[in-house]
Amino acid sequence: MNKTLFIQKRYNKLNYCEYIPKINRGEKVPLVLFLHGGGERGSDNKSQLKNAILKVINKKSTSKFMNSVVIAPQCPLNIRWVNTLSGDGNYTLAKVEESKLMKQVVSLVKSYMNLDFIDKNRVYVIGLSIGGFGTWDLLARHSDIFTAGVPICGGGPTDAINILKNIPIYTFHGTNDFVVPYSGTKEMVDLIIGAGGTKINFVSFKSAGHNVWDDAIIYDGDRANPNLEDWLFNNRNR
Repeated sequence: MNKTLFIQKRYNKLNYCEYIPKINRGEKVPLVLFLHGGGERGSDNKSQLKNAILKVINKKSTSKFMNSVVIAPQCPLNIRWVNTLSGDGNYTLAKVEESKLMKQVVSLVKSYMNLDFIDKNRVYVIGLSIGGFGTWDLLARHSDIFTAGVPICGGGPTDAINILKNIPIYTFHGTNDFVVPYSGTKEMVDLIIGAGGTKINFVSFKSAGHNVWDDAIIYDGDRANPNLEDWLFNNRNR
């Protein structure tokens, strides 16, 4: 896969890749944070582009992602975006503090939000597997920053429902996922709906396992759910 549209960069001690489209003078574009999964951890500053994101950057010229700034940090080996085991499913903010790594990611996002060509009302986060956990976590802890989120086959904080119910979320999970339990995403969705949330979309990939991310990121919609890309970029703060 051609990864040349991304540039390898470093923010303090955090490796990340950056994609910036051609931006006209005075134009403001969305910012997308992409959090990779456990298999792409390391220090090469390129493996984080292996899954999902290149389905919409480089390969799909009409994609709205290509008119956005995309940043993709890399999680080092042997740690996680969120300090909880994926196989355990959901967790609580009360018991799991925000990781040092995630604090670095938030600082990186804020540095981009200070750029004059970033639309601060359209800041999105997408993550898969451990990045799905990271997506739920960021939405819960930093609802003032992120406009909408797409957690794919992850798990979230069950004690943050009153925050999450007010955030546009589009989540995906395979029903036969034996790496990260499907029941975690199902529980998060049920809790949000039970609390009166109306901004949640949930797609279950029936009989699918863990690696549903390449299908999720290009999801065209169905009778109950909209096209993911259209939905994401139509969301704005206030």
